[in-house]
Amino acid sequence: METFCGSKLWDQQLTWNTTNPDLTPCFQKTILAWVPFGFLWLLAPWETFNLLTSKNRYIPWTVINILKLILTSVLAFLALVELSHNVHRSVALAETVPNVDFQTPFLKLISFLLVIVLVLTGRVRGIVSSGVQFFFWVLLAISGLVTYRSIIQEAVNEMTIRDIATFSTAMIYYPVVLVCLILSCFADAKPQYREYQPSPDEDECPEQNSSFLSRLLFSWFTEMTLIGWKRSLVQSDLWALNFEDKAENVVPKFDRYWQEQISRCQILSSSATYSPRRQNREEVKFAHTPTKIQPNIVTALWKTFAPLFLYGSLCKVFHDLIIFVNPQLLKLLIGFVSSNEPVWKGIFYAVLMLVASSIQSLTLSFYYHHMYIVGMRMRTTIISAIYRKALVMSNAAYRKSTVGEVVNLMSVDAQRIMDLMNFLNLLWSAPLQIILAMYFLWNVLGAAVFAGVGLMVLMIPLNGVIASFSRKLQAKQMKTKDQRIKLMNEVLNGIKVLKLYAWEEPFQQQILNIRLSEVQDLKKIAYLNAVNVFLWISAPFL
Repeated sequence: METFCGSKLWDQQLTWNTTNPDLTPCFQKTILAWVPFGFLWLLAPWETFNLLTSKNRYIPWTVINILKLILTSVLAFLALVELSHNVHRSVALAETVPNVDFQTPFLKLISFLLVIVLVLTGRVRGIVSSGVQFFFWVLLAISGLVTYRSIIQEAVNEMTIRDIATFSTAMIYYPVVLVCLILSCFADAKPQYREYQPSPDEDECPEQNSSFLSRLLFSWFTEMTLIGWKRSLVQSDLWALNFEDKAENVVPKFDRYWQEQISRCQILSSSATYSPRRQNREEVKFAHTPTKIQPNIVTALWKTFAPLFLYGSLCKVFHDLIIFVNPQLLKLLIGFVSSNEPVWKGIFYAVLMLVASSIQSLTLSFYYHHMYIVGMRMRTTIISAIYRKALVMSNAAYRKSTVGEVVNLMSVDAQRIMDLMNFLNLLWSAPLQIILAMYFLWNVLGAAVFAGVGLMVLMIPLNGVIASFSRKLQAKQMKTKDQRIKLMNEVLNGIKVLKLYAWEEPFQQQILNIRLSEVQDLKKIAYLNAVNVFLWISAPFL
């Protein structure tokens, strides 16, 4: 590595065991410089996919995209100058120039050219903001800060500048990177042509035209929050639904996979089960026994929403791993307080804890927001499928499924599936967190960690009993609701007869009795939920 860089990759005395920490030149020119560009090239296929699948077109020239092109071109020019200068040193001046001084500037040059292509293509394809480019500039600003500080500190300590060309390009390079980072925090103008053009009377949701940072911090929602703080929100205050979340966009995708399920089941059902039977020397005959195979809606839903769901699960994995970073940093910070280490280490631990907590909070918020969207779209497709099925049901089918059951399927069961999306990942997330917590606690407490594990094991049967009672009460409450809706439907259909014979009071009393029974079930469910929440909160303390 010393041959490749001209210095050691890591020096413990220079970086950690010192009062003025710094990284070796080799580390700065390799790992520190390559990480941002490696991130860009690694996610370039994803960025290309987003560009190719974009339905929008042509963002007009604005100050933001013009400055992005100019400043990125300046960075590419600086990389070319650095590369040419190193070649001149090696060829004309016959100096020994490490290979890293050729490869890193060349990597910078082609990476900035790639950014220019992405900016130009994004303008044509209607991409108002790019998350990949935002994180690229963030990583480049963080890594460049260390190099910028090292170059300035070296010039101050030596009271002279060894290489004026290298120093000048570095002094221009980092401020330009910071300006590019600031520009990436803002969204570009609206595309001139969009897949869905909102009507003039619609109040378009600002999320679609907000920057990636705004979506990450949910700052696009600030306006609605301020309105709700000043006064109660009304229907006219709400934004129009995003086109991606509308039924006209979501349902056709589900219908395609649902029809595949129906066609597959029809083919399997039509395939008969044959059994040979011989009658003397006559021709062999077969018995035809068709079977009925029902399509699986879960498979259709999975094929429709699997990419979105897995993307949310990836955010959950990242969150579950990063929540264990802060305890480790706190352990180091406690050790720092009881030692005589330099002050900068304590500040370093505290800053890392702040960054870890911020990333954890942002990741969890983004996960819940994303899974709510997945659940909402899934609920939309289920309601649409049930509604269209209800329109073509025969009278014979209505004898098996009452109107109340159909209404409950659309209003209650579909909502339950939407609520499930936020907690479905707990099937693997909870065991993962328990295993990691046990591992880290074992290093601190030893065998005493099994006391907490034993308490969790003892609480499993209790939670199971509560869940079983709650499930039975919910099933009973749903049946009661079916009865109430069915009776209400009969009352509304026969309202003339009820008014003629003055039967309003008896039927009203029947509906109230059913409703009273339903309220009692809801009250019991609320009590069980309160007990469950109490156990959930008290378990860590116990």
